[in-house]
Amino acid sequence: MAYSTQAIKYGWTALAGIVLTGATIYVAVNTRKHVTQRDVIPIPLGVAERCTATQYGTNALGEPLYRVSPPEFVRTWTSNVYTSTNVTTYTNIVTNTIGFYIDKAMLVSLDPIIKQLVTNFYDVTTMLPMTVTGLWASLGIGDKTNKFTSTPAIGTNPATYGDYPQQIYVTDLQERYKVLEACKYFVDVNKDTVDLSMWQGGKYANELWRRAYSNKVSGVYPEYGWIPNVQAYLAGLDESYYKSTYPYSTNYVWYDEGTSAFHRHPTWDEAKENAEWNWYYSYSGVDTNGDYFVISKPPYRYYTNDHDTFRGSGWERVGEQCQAVASSGGYYADYRSYYIGFFRVYGTVRWANYAYTNIPSTIEVYYKGATNFFPSSVSYNTQITTNAGYSLPREYTFDQTWSFEEDITPSSSYQKLSDSFMSQSNGYDQVVFGSDEFPPLVYAGSMPPFSGQPTYGIAPTNNEGSVGTVKGMSIAFSDISGVRKFQFTYCTNHYW
Repeated sequence: MAYSTQAIKYGWTALAGIVLTGATIYVAVNTRKHVTQRDVIPIPLGVAERCTATQYGTNALGEPLYRVSPPEFVRTWTSNVYTSTNVTTYTNIVTNTIGFYIDKAMLVSLDPIIKQLVTNFYDVTTMLPMTVTGLWASLGIGDKTNKFTSTPAIGTNPATYGDYPQQIYVTDLQERYKVLEACKYFVDVNKDTVDLSMWQGGKYANELWRRAYSNKVSGVYPEYGWIPNVQAYLAGLDESYYKSTYPYSTNYVWYDEGTSAFHRHPTWDEAKENAEWNWYYSYSGVDTNGDYFVISKPPYRYYTNDHDTFRGSGWERVGEQCQAVASSGGYYADYRSYYIGFFRVYGTVRWANYAYTNIPSTIEVYYKGATNFFPSSVSYNTQITTNAGYSLPREYTFDQTWSFEEDITPSSSYQKLSDSFMSQSNGYDQVVFGSDEFPPLVYAGSMPPFSGQPTYGIAPTNNEGSVGTVKGMSIAFSDISGVRKFQFTYCTNHYW
């Protein structure tokens, strides 16, 4: 006589008559001490679906390949049918079926699989696979090392640790449940970066000096203009004669006044107006194999189908920076100039859709290490305490913000990027960093915001007190991780 069953999920069944619905022991305030079948079911089913999520391919026969194979429990059940004259015994072979009595042997055999699953899922605070000892300690379960609680502490009797006891306690199941709940993240190996576009610019705003000249057209002498920005100071003369930034025009004769009284420093506003913003198509360097390369045009690419492994060339980060320096030294004793430099790199980081969709999932993006565009620059990390490099500042001040629309904050630990910046395109989940101003690749992007005004040193050859300024930041592609979060059905209530 065959048993009547009811389907659960993932090919598992339960005998007809077993109540599958109703409150379980996996709630914040549980007062029930008696374990029922509906309390047991989440454990084997939670194991089964997480094993299913570890599929990484198929064999030659098209059969799934798993990092952790889903469990299969075959049982032989017998039943007797009595009549007035005899007894008939029926034998049934069942697979992955929940009966009226708790199958302790099944639960015991699930424990090694649970521990194997732990090391196949990731901790999103480190982007590394979890460890049994680490998870036991963070959850505060069992012996806090690698054993579940067997018998909880009762009265003066201390807790024991290991396999399930003969009588299964609420604590036994709750600890397995907590472990399975933690197994939900996987860091994809199909990370890819495309459409990287780099622009840079910058320029010195040099000392301006005044020259006296005789205008051959008007015959007026002296009149004055500032070099190199003569056209900005024409004293009302016809601009057509004075466009040159150096006295090559045949329409006037220059006379050197020859005194420092006729020169001046550029203003900070002039330095900002003078800054140039260009874009560059090419980038050259040496790749990880030691080979010289030249990229003639975008897109640049860094990671292709391998999580956090360098595969390309060009910039290894996305972000922007403005750096400003106030420099001394030149023809005049109190010569002053400003330098403003820019970098901006846009880019798309993407992850291919998961090939095995039997368990629904979504991509979440985590990042860490948002910092200065050139975090290893010696001039940023080491104060110049002597005047050997007096044209450089003694120190820098940093404004670690950027103008990209993505909300990023500097951090040494992983943080989740808002899901609002995720999008889908051509079968990819992606984040387009800088997407508020992401231009066509053949046009330059907008100039990054200016940093603050830098400070000169106390003398032309003494940089004491000098401060450079930096605004902006960047994120290395190796610090951007796409995390697949599985939408499991069982063991998902983080009730504690």
